[in-house]
Amino acid sequence: MRIDSNELSNHLKKQLLAVSVIHGIEPLLAQESLDLIIHSAKSKGYSVRETYVADTGFDWVSFRANCQSQSLFASQKIIDLRIPSGKPGLSGAEVLAEISLSPPPDTIVVISLPKIDYRTQQSKWFDALQKNGLLIQCNLIERPQLAQWITLRFEQQGQRITPDSAEFIANQVEGNLLAAHQEIQKLRLLFPEGPVLDADIENAIVDVSRFQVFDLMPALYKRDLIQFERILYGLKAEAEALPLILWALNEETHLLEKTLELKNKGVRFSDIARQLYLKPLHNKFFPSLIEYCSAELGMKLIHELHHIDQMIKGIKHGDPWHAIANWGLLFVRGFKKT
Repeated sequence: MRIDSNELSNHLKKQLLAVSVIHGIEPLLAQESLDLIIHSAKSKGYSVRETYVADTGFDWVSFRANCQSQSLFASQKIIDLRIPSGKPGLSGAEVLAEISLSPPPDTIVVISLPKIDYRTQQSKWFDALQKNGLLIQCNLIERPQLAQWITLRFEQQGQRITPDSAEFIANQVEGNLLAAHQEIQKLRLLFPEGPVLDADIENAIVDVSRFQVFDLMPALYKRDLIQFERILYGLKAEAEALPLILWALNEETHLLEKTLELKNKGVRFSDIARQLYLKPLHNKFFPSLIEYCSAELGMKLIHELHHIDQMIKGIKHGDPWHAIANWGLLFVRGFKKT
C-alpha cells in the first residue's frame, strides 16, 4: 500500500501494519512520519525500540536473528531500521523481502530510506515491501504548494493566518521546509491560538533580535559562558518570550542527547549526521561534545529544563531567567575542556 506522508495520521487511526517503509527527499516529513508510527506503536503496547543503521559492513544475519528473537523486557517491540544509502545489498535485499512476506511476531518494523531511484523501485525487495507493507512517500513540497502547506500547519496548531502571511513566510524561508517548520513553531510560542495578524508575523520573522535566541546554544558549544549570559540578559531586556528561549534550548539539548545515544550504540558520527540531519554547527562541535558527555549529564540537563518550564508556568517558585543562567553554567561545567 502506497500513501503520501500527509495521509499517514488518518491511516494510523484505522490500522498499524507490521511493516512500514518511509522514503523521500524531505527530511522533516520523514522524521515526522517515523515519529507518528513510533507513537502509534507505543500506544498499542510496543514499548521496546531497537534502532539499527545499515551502513557498509552491516551484519544482516545478526539483524535477522534479532528481529526473530523475543525481547527480554517486553513481548512487543519496534525495529527501527535506517538505510542511509538506500542500497541494502544482496544479503539485505534477501532479509527485507523475507520480512515483508513473513514479519517477525509481535514486532513493528519501520524502514527508513532516502529518495529511491526508479531502478531501485523496480527491485524485488522494494516491490515486496510495497506490496506487503505500508509505503510512505515524503515528497518534495514544491514552491507553489509551500504557502498552502504553511497555512495547514498553522491550522494544526490552532492558529489562522492570511494568504499574504503564508506567502511572506514561504518567501522568507526560500522553499526550505525545515526553516518553515522552525518559524511556525516559533510563532506558536509567541502568539495565542486564533488569527495572527500579518504585521505581527512580519515583525516576528524580520526582527533580527529574535534570532539571537538561536545563538544561545552555539555560545555554550564554544564554552563561552559570558557570551551566553550576555545574549540571555539582552533577550530579557528586550522582553523576549521565555517559552521561545526554553524551546530553543530544549530542541538543541534533545538533539545532543539523541546524538550521544546513537554514538553509544556504536554508530559512526558521519552516519549520525546523516540520520539526524545535523547542521554544520553540530558537525563542528558535537564530535568533541559527545566524547565528554555522559547519559546522566544529558538527562540532568533535560530534567533542569523541565523545572524551568514549571517556573515559567508558575507551577514552581523561582526566577526562570536566573535558572537558565545556572543551566548554562551546568552545561559548561559538565564538559571537560576540549
